[in-house]
Amino acid sequence: MTSHEVRTSTRSSARTAGWLLLAASALAAACGGGGGGGGGGGGAAPTPTPVPGTSATPRATATPAPPPTPTPTADGSARARILLAENDTIGDIDVADIEDAALNDAGAVAVIVTARGTGGARALLLGDTGGDFATLVAPDAALPGIDTKTLGRVRLAETGALVFETGTGLDTDRLYFASDGVVQPLAGAAPGVAAPEFQILGDVVIGGTGLVGFVGGGDRCTTEQVGENARIECTLHLYVAEDGVVREVEAEGLALAEQSPTRPQVAVTDTGVAFFSAPAEGSGPVVLRWEAGEVDTVLARNAELDDVGRLNSPQVAAANADEQLLLTTTIVAEPTPRPAVLGILEGERFTILDKELEPAGDQVITDLRAVGLDEQGRALYLVRIGAEGDTDAPRTLRLKDTLTSVDVATEGKVLPGTDKTVISIASQRLNRRGDVAFVAELGRIDGLTAVIEEVRAVVRLADGRYLAPVSSARPADLGTLGNLEVAGFDDNADLLLIATREPSLTVLVFAPPPAQ
Repeated sequence: MTSHEVRTSTRSSARTAGWLLLAASALAAACGGGGGGGGGGGGAAPTPTPVPGTSATPRATATPAPPPTPTPTADGSARARILLAENDTIGDIDVADIEDAALNDAGAVAVIVTARGTGGARALLLGDTGGDFATLVAPDAALPGIDTKTLGRVRLAETGALVFETGTGLDTDRLYFASDGVVQPLAGAAPGVAAPEFQILGDVVIGGTGLVGFVGGGDRCTTEQVGENARIECTLHLYVAEDGVVREVEAEGLALAEQSPTRPQVAVTDTGVAFFSAPAEGSGPVVLRWEAGEVDTVLARNAELDDVGRLNSPQVAAANADEQLLLTTTIVAEPTPRPAVLGILEGERFTILDKELEPAGDQVITDLRAVGLDEQGRALYLVRIGAEGDTDAPRTLRLKDTLTSVDVATEGKVLPGTDKTVISIASQRLNRRGDVAFVAELGRIDGLTAVIEEVRAVVRLADGRYLAPVSSARPADLGTLGNLEVAGFDDNADLLLIATREPSLTVLVFAPPPAQ
């Protein structure tokens, strides 16, 4: 099935309309390279994955991977450097805060900053890992429908193309695309899809080739107040965009009326293929594949998979170049309330990696959260293990495929390569070659009291080595850093971090791995 083009535009027409912004040379310099994301530090041997009990559904029989040699975590702090800091001046922009950032494999860096003296307006800067930045979107940018005070969520492709968003929800959301120094709307304003067809954004992903997949809600949205939260339902639309040209992805049997914009999910491969998961009826597709204008059904709503049966409301979390799909779902044959399942769909085979309520020692899995999928088919996800019903049980960051399983870090246990206990895990990322990054609070637990002694950005390389690119315990030339957040993690295991340097200065830090 061929998708239908709903609105088209070219970069030349965008230029004619005057949607040129600054830093064309900076954007051109950013072209080429890859993306990624992550953060974290290292220590002792990983905890073996608990052997599950018997299950009514088949699952991967992964075995724990051999632990790495328990050598001290490699210290990479001497190579880390600050690229941008609060109070820096870029052109005529005085940086008041750093809001968001992105990194690709070519060394391009995109960063969103709040500009001092503008009433809270933000700017989008584009530069490199050497710290050379120019303005791409100014605080007073005259883009259709733009509200620079809400500019955020920048994502950077290998080609140097990027997307970013503005808005606060219904009727204010906008999605923009930038390439070769030209910025234009993809959604929320012409020539992108606009009201009444578009009123609110759902999931948005940009792949390595610059292909964008996104979900939009429109055609009369309704809002219902449920306690303190507003529940929004719309008629949803699935879109792809190539070089600023937006096309709707359509298929017979989709059930997109009166749905939450957050329900459909998107994954885009670095080979220019987009996958959508969406609600359907009858034999309609619950997972679709788009490539070069052609739409195919990957999984029909009523499909019966060998050894598993029918999947209920699968959501695609990630996809790799081999078109393995990481899904979260439930299985229709399971008794209600059905436990959540996380697994990999490859062709017509679904392999379960983990499932809620599965035994783990004398406890059970209480929650699963997908993070990413590498090019070898290894999935990274968070799993909570505790008493049944304990939604605050300690979390484990797990890397698993059909053959091996590694618990990279577990809250309440010693971090591999150190003598410190993991108090919390956050900001986790996975790159394409299987390196894992995250931020860990480390310290000790005295009875019921957790004492935080260090905040560390950790990288676990695919070969099992743990690195510590940045740590609050090693000020070095960076000063004492806290509030670490991973903004980018590329295929060279380079980290891009947003952090606070004492006493309260926001900084953007580039941290390559230690020299080998």
